[in-house]
Amino acid sequence: MFKQRRHRSYLVVVLALGVAASSIDALAQARTAKPIIGTAYTLEAREFQLGIGSQAYGLVDRVTMATLLAGWVLPAFTDVFAPNLQFRYRFFDVHRWSLALNTGASWLRIKDANLIGTTQQTVNVLVVPLGFRVTNRATSLLLSTLEATYVATGSTLQDGAVIDDFNGGIATSGLQFAVALEYPVARSFALTLSGRVIAFVPDSEFEVTAIVDEFNQIRIRGTLTAEDVVGSYNVIAGMAFYSKLFRLRVGAGYGRFIIPELGFVYLETGPVIDFAAYFRF
Repeated sequence: MFKQRRHRSYLVVVLALGVAASSIDALAQARTAKPIIGTAYTLEAREFQLGIGSQAYGLVDRVTMATLLAGWVLPAFTDVFAPNLQFRYRFFDVHRWSLALNTGASWLRIKDANLIGTTQQTVNVLVVPLGFRVTNRATSLLLSTLEATYVATGSTLQDGAVIDDFNGGIATSGLQFAVALEYPVARSFALTLSGRVIAFVPDSEFEVTAIVDEFNQIRIRGTLTAEDVVGSYNVIAGMAFYSKLFRLRVGAGYGRFIIPELGFVYLETGPVIDFAAYFRF
């Protein structure tokens, strides 16, 4: 009788371990299609990601090409046109660690920008981000990503006058740091937390020539300072839902709205939201 009870105890322990292992495996399986938003992961070769927000395509397993849909649809709501293209190259993805390089280019065309107070000009802004992301998947299934990105911008007025680096509220050069955490609590559900801060923005010299009429011109020289941009941040908490085909990310937080791919900073501090819904196939 004692041996039978002992065997039954062993069986209960084995079954409990099996249930725990299967639960962990279920969570792990939910994360096999590694998310590329906010991480160092890339799409597989010939894999698509289509939806609201980022559109992406896997050129090869290590290289993903993407674009922000918002940049193309802004003209429908504002005077800003922002065609853009980004690339991510993944150096490695081994032993729970992944490292990737992010770069690309965006062209912002801003109509009727009142830069010098008396006349309105159309401004063209070239934005080139260059950053690194490192992602770790801990044994607890916590997914964490650290990012360091420098965004370089250069602006030109329509009449040909050049601003070496326009640090306004639309597009700004600067060094940004970001962190993103994701913890799965069910097979298809995860909690998310992210934060971003602009740590450094260089001052820049500019020269603008304004044509008053055919006989008069005004030449303005000065320095654009970074006081209103440095320290811009946001912190966002939310959740993510994953299915075999459809993905959803929603979140809300506080700070300033920042789009690093476009070098965009909205200089009003207040509530901010995060939303991404897309199909991946």
